[in-house]
Amino acid sequence: MKTISIHYAESHMKAVLNSAQKEQIVVTRGGKPSVVIVGVESYDEEDLQLATSPEFWRMIEKRRLEPSIPLSELKLRLRSKANGRQGKKEERGRRRKGASDAPGV
Repeated sequence: MKTISIHYAESHMKAVLNSAQKEQIVVTRGGKPSVVIVGVESYDEEDLQLATSPEFWRMIEKRRLEPSIPLSELKLRLRSKANGRQGKKEERGRRRKGASDAPGV
């Protein structure tokens, strides 16, 4: 994150906007932080709408207050779910193969 004065921002706006596409820029006024400039050229329309939506951020804050599980537990659950699906696929494959090997079919 880069910090610049408002005077620099006013006289070098094009350079500031170009820099903001790579990193956030804090603009100071009277030596105190005043605004943050964030480049959005790489955002798609949906990202930009969500980033500026108060409703979206209220939903995020609400979700953050809800109980959560550690990342390690999530990974374990996803792994066991994936293994369960893989086992079902293998079982279906064995049943299909067995049916085609049956005499008279």
